[in-house]
Amino acid sequence: MKYWIFASISFFLLTSNCQSIKNLNAIPESDRLLSYKRTPCFGWCPTYEVTVLKDGTSYFSGLAYVPYLDTVQFDLSPEAFRKINAILRHPDYLNLTLDEPEEYVTDIPGLNFQDYKNHRQYELDVIIPDAIKLIVERIDRDLEKHKLIYHKEHYPMIRQEILIELKPNKDPYSLDGPDTYYQLSYQDHVGAHIHKYELFCAQDKISRALKAIKERSGVREAQINHILERR
Repeated sequence: MKYWIFASISFFLLTSNCQSIKNLNAIPESDRLLSYKRTPCFGWCPTYEVTVLKDGTSYFSGLAYVPYLDTVQFDLSPEAFRKINAILRHPDYLNLTLDEPEEYVTDIPGLNFQDYKNHRQYELDVIIPDAIKLIVERIDRDLEKHKLIYHKEHYPMIRQEILIELKPNKDPYSLDGPDTYYQLSYQDHVGAHIHKYELFCAQDKISRALKAIKERSGVREAQINHILERR
């Protein structure tokens, strides 16, 4: 637990004064400008939500396959905030009509976009209108700058098989799921309190993830077995 407190402090110093937030549900819709969520696919699609308030205050919630799986406040650049407001006022956006896709693709991430200013809500996947695409791509650039989402060329994701030795009576499934910098999936029992897991994290955070796993309650040791697949 002490390690995670230290790691969180270090992360925020590296991400331009991001602040941890416990709950966004208390923010009334009247204070919100827009929000969007990138939804899961059948693979390793980054899944996260962004909320921007009318005063420019912005929040990121990492859900899966992103560097930080938590909710934080981040600094949206003034230039991005001005551009977003200009798009939301533009006639091309206000007169927007959606075309139905000719075919549906099941293995594709979705984009759920909500405009609180103009009281609009869209669930998009194959066809994303240019105005909405400009908004989310501009915000995503700020998220990359704060290292809240990965740039594919600079932060490749990786899956590795690791072995973890647990203390007696420790439930191996209790380690399953996402943590701040990584995600574990239980695979098999090897023997003598040793279990096999799949580790999913950014390539440059493998050492940090292993150290964090070793700090977890009930864990005696953790080591890499072999690389499974690169993204």
